[in-house]
Formats: sequence, C-alpha cells, structure tokens
Amino acid sequence: MEFKDILKSQRLRMRLTQRELAEKIGVTDRTIQNYERGVKPAARFEHVRALANIFGITTDELVGADTSETPQSGSLYMDKLVSEVSAMFAGGEISDRDKEAAVMAISQAYWAAKNKKKG
Repeated sequence: MEFKDILKSQRLRMRLTQRELAEKIGVTDRTIQNYERGVKPAARFEHVRALANIFGITTDELVGADTSETPQSGSLYMDKLVSEVSAMFAGGEISDRDKEAAVMAISQAYWAAKNKKKG
C-alpha cells in the first residue's frame, strides 16, 4: 500500500475527519486531502512522524516502506538509491511531481536509517 492509502485507512480507523487530523498536526484539511489523494507526497518528516504517533504505528509503516528485505549495509542501500536517483536526473528535464517523489524517497531513506540507529 502507498502512503495515501495507509493514511486514509488509519484516519478512518481512528474515526477522525480530515479536519480533525489536520488540526492535530498543525496543517490545513486541504493538506490532508492532498496527501490522501496522492496529489502531494508528505515531504515534511515532521508531518509523517506526527501522523505515525497519532496512529500508533512507525513512520516506515505509514509510508509503506518495505522492511522485509533488510539491506546488508546502509551504504549499499544508499548506493542503490543514489544510483536510481542519478539515473532519473540523467534524462534531462524532470517534472515537479518526480522531483517531489525523489525528495520523498531520499527523506524516507534517511529517516528510516536514522530511526534504526536509535533502536
């Protein structure tokens, strides 16, 4: 499942309206609507962390990170990520949506690695 689907299902599980959830994390209800529609990825980790805390799940679970395949080392995972992002930019022009997706992927990788170090 994708972030947008997980967000909506968790919000409904908690029986919260979009407005109520937005108020809890300090954003507009339009932001929650855009997250749930997949129009806007959750680029701010503070929002992802706050949402995960409200739902009682990890940030990895919220963003739909596949943690079943644990890389042997963080550097191998980052090398693969950098390679994929570099290949994406090599084609010249890139849409704003693809730029946001790349930033989100890098942000997710960073925070996932950081959270694992704490644990």
